[in-house]
Amino acid sequence: MTTLLDQISTLNDLPSTLDGPVLVRVDYNVPLKDGKVADTFRLEMSLPTIHTLLRRGAPIILMSHLGRPKGKVVPGLSLRPVAESLSQLLEERLSSATPSCDPPQVHFTPQVLGEEVSARARELSPGEILLLENLRFHPGERANDEEFARQLASLAAGYVNDAFSACHRAHASVVGVPQYLPAFAGHQLVREVEALGRVVEEPARPFAVVLGGAKIADKLPVIQRLVELADLLLVGGGIANTMLAARGHSLGSSLVEEEMVEEAGKIIQQCLSSHTRLVLPQDLVIAGSPQSTEMEILEGVEVPEGMMALDLGPQTINLYQRHLRSARTVFWNGPLGYAENPLFAGATRALTLELHALHETEVVVGGGDTVSAVREVLKSHPELRKGFFLSTGGGASLEFMAGRELPGLSALTGEGN
Repeated sequence: MTTLLDQISTLNDLPSTLDGPVLVRVDYNVPLKDGKVADTFRLEMSLPTIHTLLRRGAPIILMSHLGRPKGKVVPGLSLRPVAESLSQLLEERLSSATPSCDPPQVHFTPQVLGEEVSARARELSPGEILLLENLRFHPGERANDEEFARQLASLAAGYVNDAFSACHRAHASVVGVPQYLPAFAGHQLVREVEALGRVVEEPARPFAVVLGGAKIADKLPVIQRLVELADLLLVGGGIANTMLAARGHSLGSSLVEEEMVEEAGKIIQQCLSSHTRLVLPQDLVIAGSPQSTEMEILEGVEVPEGMMALDLGPQTINLYQRHLRSARTVFWNGPLGYAENPLFAGATRALTLELHALHETEVVVGGGDTVSAVREVLKSHPELRKGFFLSTGGGASLEFMAGRELPGLSALTGEGN
């Protein structure tokens, strides 16, 4: 059977005869705090592709977006701090792996395009890296402007997409540039497609899905598809609140999507009429607000007026853990409570540790908030166990799971714009 990856050229196919730099689309849409990168996860995920290109002797031009500047220059969304963080990260990683090697130079240009950028691209030597300014400072990026894509492509002799998380966007750097250059998939993009593909196409069973987060509306297509695929559906967060409301329970002041209660009822009926077992919370952690410094455990799911369901209760956590121990594949998207407040991160923390300990189970975690929460729990586990995969995908992973075509992947197969 021909798979998507069979139709895509990877870094293994990159010719050694490329006469010029390689233009790499990465996703450095990272959180900044006090002018510095607050979480380097996405930078770290790009390192294998960068290392491969460095070993091939290719000068590298990196390009990414950051935030939503809407085609205007917003100084607070500059990628300059990212260049500094990447340089430090490369120095740390390369000096520990090969102490005798000098780390690559990471240059930054405060423009996206222009003669100065073109000159710097021409002057790049093997082992040098140039990071362009935020692509979304230029309106041509989101508009997939043909001339903007052509000018980006003119900087290089080859193109690599290592930003799976941007592949659901038909933007110039994702679908326009590969029309003009030999195009290849980076290591992280390949890993994403492989991991998510296994979950969708051939999961080891029983296959369990854990869904959290705030809103059903954001995930309705993927929920509908996962109900068809999964053996078990465990629900938390605001999604659980809306499903409990569809079952007739009172949720007090909890986050409930009133306009989605009917759809939630349909999902429940879809589970009842299929082989998928739906498991909803049996008890809850409640408080007056997400910022509360006090909480109480509610036996049952009838939330009093003025109170909010903000996490799963201990009985539900134990129940979900028992179910997951029998699973052989798990896909998890969405925190199970208001994990920004440690008081309401109990379920997310407990399930993270449980899943990380299940060495016979393949686990794929998708979604930015979920990955951040899981990484916070696993700080004491610097090396993830085999079969525990953190996706950078966010919206792209959900659309992939829902069976939708991703423009960025189609562009790599020659089927894009």
